[in-house]
Amino acid sequence: MKMEIDYNEISLFTTPLGEAVQQEKTQIILGKVDSSTERAQYISKVNDSISSIAQSFWDIDLTVKLIEFANPKIKSFKMTRVDRGDYLKYHFENYFFRLPKLKDQVLNLLNVIFQLGYSQSNGLEKKIRNTIVLQEKKMLYFLDYFNDTFSKIKPLRDTIAHRGDLSDQNFAMLTSYSILKYDEDIYNSLLKSQISYTYIFQKNQGILKQAVITLLLVLYDDYLENLKTIDNQ
Repeated sequence: MKMEIDYNEISLFTTPLGEAVQQEKTQIILGKVDSSTERAQYISKVNDSISSIAQSFWDIDLTVKLIEFANPKIKSFKMTRVDRGDYLKYHFENYFFRLPKLKDQVLNLLNVIFQLGYSQSNGLEKKIRNTIVLQEKKMLYFLDYFNDTFSKIKPLRDTIAHRGDLSDQNFAMLTSYSILKYDEDIYNSLLKSQISYTYIFQKNQGILKQAVITLLLVLYDDYLENLKTIDNQ
């Protein structure tokens, strides 16, 4: 029976690019390599870019785990002294707000790897898409994939950003429970229903992480080429 790979458990730094960057960055931190050289600065920028993506995946994973903690079966939740409805609403908003950030970080990774020197602004994607070398290397397919993945989430994310909260009938019921008590079984059922979305969240996260890992594998040769160019200057 073929084992399915759980990409959520794989570190970005186990890829050839991630491993190579982290090893050299460690030498820089230990003072064994001059941090002022162009090579060291390039490596540090690539390391920081990959680290920011890895941190986002960690933050998303933690958010999913915190959502699961609101399960009515977990009695120790009462120690938080937080209403389960408000707690869930907060972490759902957090999830939908954090996830699209990954695309911006992937844009910056391409910017850093290819030393394009673009500023991290709202127009970064357009600049990246208009870059000939990225078009020739088919890197824009990865951006199309992320755009397609986030297309259903973006309207909800924008609503949260502009309105400041997530509007949903289930959440309205959950957050009103502490004020207007209703049948506890219905309340627990609503809690479990919302928490069940974590299965989809984890699956989506795994798909996105697989895409990022694939991108890192593709970028490894370009990273090595840029290092050779820097060393030969």
